[in-house]
Amino acid sequence: MGPRSRLGVFIAVSGAISVLALVAPTEMSDPVVLLWSLLCSVLMITAARRHRGTTRRTAWLLAGAASLTAIGFLVRGIHGEMVGEPQPMPSPADFIHIPAYVLFVLTALHVHRSRSTRRDLDAWLDAAALILALFIMMWVTFLGDFVLDSSLDPGLRVLNSVYNLLIYSAGTVFLRITSTPGHRPVSYYILGVAGIAYIVSDIAATYSLARGTGLTLAVALSPIVYGLAAAAIRHPSAAMLAVPHEEEELRVGSLRLFIVALTILTPLITFGHDGGRVSSLVLICSASLLAGLVVTRVVRLLRQQQEASDLDRALSTELAQLAALDSASAIVARIPDAAERLL
Repeated sequence: MGPRSRLGVFIAVSGAISVLALVAPTEMSDPVVLLWSLLCSVLMITAARRHRGTTRRTAWLLAGAASLTAIGFLVRGIHGEMVGEPQPMPSPADFIHIPAYVLFVLTALHVHRSRSTRRDLDAWLDAAALILALFIMMWVTFLGDFVLDSSLDPGLRVLNSVYNLLIYSAGTVFLRITSTPGHRPVSYYILGVAGIAYIVSDIAATYSLARGTGLTLAVALSPIVYGLAAAAIRHPSAAMLAVPHEEEELRVGSLRLFIVALTILTPLITFGHDGGRVSSLVLICSASLLAGLVVTRVVRLLRQQQEASDLDRALSTELAQLAALDSASAIVARIPDAAERLL
């Protein structure tokens, strides 16, 4: 079976199990989802053993995160049967799931460091602004009510905040990877879709805690996350996943600037949702921090444009002066001074 056929099998099986999770009773679908998660974890471990070089560590980190998450699902299910709740929280499973989240963050960081050979503060500012805008939207729509509800168990609220902090951290690094120059093989895009599904699934799980609905979506996305992650690690192009592109210039596309510009509108949207009132100090601080990130990004962009303009003028001046010289020896003598001025 070729790579495309294997990928098709993973997608088909993952999609079928996701549909089952949406339409079938939980007593029927949950065991199937769990078995698929465990199977994909085993497949990822066997694939990680075959990898070499930088990708080997990436594969092992991802396989470890997936395996711990699947085991956590199993432990939480057993705990739920014992206490009579479908998804108990806090639970002993949290001692397994939190390290799994940490491994997911470490996986994203490792991929970023492997693919990126240059420091790019602007890309980090863009990613942080977008994630902060997402946090503000979540805080106003459902997260704030949940965290500030004093009638809920404090342990539950603190634990959920820890999970959210980890998923926001992973999301920031994930967005940073998307703006990193480098080889983008098929496995890169497969893993990217899996990462998006993972983040959406976690947000749906948080929403289910706050509103009592949405857990079905989180469970339904789980097979897709596992299937695509396993397919990405087992794909032949995975060997190129962590290979940087040394000669590619860092570019800021119009779409990236447009998305970052939209983040500044997030506080206005949230104020409208809240009837024009600021409901929490957290929202005020977050909106202020978001504005600071966007302003810093714009200032740095304007400064870079000014530096590029100054360099262009200096280069034109030096070329004109070199062209005015009447001998080759004078041009050669002038070159060191010209290079020093430009550099």
